[in-house]
Parts: sequence; C-alpha cells; structure tokens
Amino acid sequence: MNETINSIRIKVMNAIKTSRPSDYKKLKKQWKLLLKNAEDLNFTDTHYVRQFGEAISEQHIVDYLLSISHELLVTYTLMNELKYTISTHDINIFNEILHGTKNHTLPSRTRRTIRTLVKFLPYIHNALKYTVPNGPTEGIKNKIKLIKRTGFGYSNFHHLRARILVQFKLNYKPSNPKPYTFEGMAS
Repeated sequence: MNETINSIRIKVMNAIKTSRPSDYKKLKKQWKLLLKNAEDLNFTDTHYVRQFGEAISEQHIVDYLLSISHELLVTYTLMNELKYTISTHDINIFNEILHGTKNHTLPSRTRRTIRTLVKFLPYIHNALKYTVPNGPTEGIKNKIKLIKRTGFGYSNFHHLRARILVQFKLNYKPSNPKPYTFEGMAS
C-alpha cells in the first residue's frame, strides 16, 4: 500500500516538475511523511522545514502535499483507511472499504492494488483473524536447517523428524511403532 502511495507521488512529481518546481522539491524531500500512518503524524510539535521556510508540524506538511494533487489525496486517504483497519483487525470495515471503491474513480495504480487485495481477500481475512506472528515459525525453520546442517545428513527421515521433535520438546509419535517383543523368555 505504501508502494502505491509512493508511485502516485512520483507520478504527480513528474507532472509538476517544470510547472511548479517548489512543490516538486517539497514532494521529493518530504516523501517519508506521506508513507507514515496518518494516526502517527505529529500535529502539535513544530520544527523548521527549509522547503516551507517556517516551523511547521508533520500534519500540516502532509496536508499541504495532499493539496497539490487530488489523485494523491484520494490514494493517500484510501490506503490509510485500509492500513488502519488492518492494524485494528477489523475485517468488516476492511471489506466495506474494498467493495465501496467499485463506484469510485481511482488512479490505475490504486485500482490495481485494490484488485490485488480483493484477489487475496480470504488470506487477508485469516491474517486479520488469527494474529499469529511470523517470528516463531521462522525461528523453528532456522533451527531445522541448523539440525540438517550439523547432522551431516540423516539417512532416515524418521530419525530426522524425531530429532526435530526432541529438539523442540514436542510430542513424538512414531509413524510405524514397533511392537515390544521379548524373545528368549519362557512364559
């Protein structure tokens, strides 16, 4: 979604490069503020910004940059609404926003992003519903690779599987349990 905002910003910059060079420079220098989430923008603290020639807050800078182009404003607003619903894990509002864009005229790059989100909607729903972080999975994967590398190659997959389960203190149930036999003992 940030990539969409950035591509629209570049498109607007190229359109106004010769006609409004001061706005071009503002868009070029302050691009990180456009990618920042709207709720994270600081609107109370001001600091001097050379392009504006005065002390100004982040929110005022973004408001000015969005006033340069309606296309940028529409994309920024839509993408920030989507990012907010993802951060709050609100599936219903996410769906409403996506399906509400069908009636609006949007830039082609924004429309392509919306189509991609609609295409992967079931997976996005799962990600919003089940908030399992990716870190533990990546850690397990890394340890398995380490076991494979230091084990010098297990000739039997079941031995490798058993080693992984022992390493992670998981329950091990052999796929082919061997029956206990006591040979040589007379009953």
